[in-house]
Amino acid sequence: MEHQGGNPCGIVDNAIKLSEEAMQKMATELNLPETVYVLPDKDRYLLRFFATKGELPLCCHGTLGAVFYLFKSNINQRPNIYTYKNNIKIDVKCENDLVSMSLANNGKILNTPIDLSIICTMLSIDKDSLAKDLPCTVASIGSPKLFVPLVNRAALFDMTPSLDLISQWCKTNAVNGVYAYSSDTENPNADYVGRNFNPLFSHQEDIATGTAAAALGQMLCKTRKQLEGIFTIEQGANLGGPSQIYVSISKKNIEIKGQAYFAS
Repeated sequence: MEHQGGNPCGIVDNAIKLSEEAMQKMATELNLPETVYVLPDKDRYLLRFFATKGELPLCCHGTLGAVFYLFKSNINQRPNIYTYKNNIKIDVKCENDLVSMSLANNGKILNTPIDLSIICTMLSIDKDSLAKDLPCTVASIGSPKLFVPLVNRAALFDMTPSLDLISQWCKTNAVNGVYAYSSDTENPNADYVGRNFNPLFSHQEDIATGTAAAALGQMLCKTRKQLEGIFTIEQGANLGGPSQIYVSISKKNIEIKGQAYFAS
């Protein structure tokens, strides 16, 4: 199978002796969207996630990549995974190249003040580009994002956001990025398409953002007063790396699935 897409991440195994400064330096030099450090800790593995500018508390596509690496490295048992920050337990599976991660549904919608005029200025769009039937709010499953609904794919892909203004807004409101999304998908089997910008941590637009896709699904379930939901999220086609993220929301858990492979 020829792979064409997905979000690249670096995996550094047995990183227990690396200092935080060394981890950040390596992540910056690798210049990938994320670099994941695997720290063996007795009967479990701790994961640390570094973008080019700083450490993130949770990165779902980085987790999927690390889990794929651990399974393919013949550890002979399902790895016991926790995040280094916040000690979040993550249950994982790997079947061929389809990797899934599941964590407790502690997702929430935050009461962050939303000024649509400021958001439109950040994204360089007018208010007519905002979808009125979808929520604009901050939500999180461990890394908060501002979700901004747009009317269609054209509005989503034509916008040229100000990364400086996004950085200022995110820093002021303790939010890790802006995720613009639309229900106008390319694939009829997909539910939403999104773009993620997190200039506080990385200078790059993400090809795939699992934490945002999962928080989007969880947020939509909450606003619709649903306990469960299944979503397919598109991302990255405008960057030449089309990706699909599969999200399943239940009352107790959030599951994120995606395909993984080793880049040649």
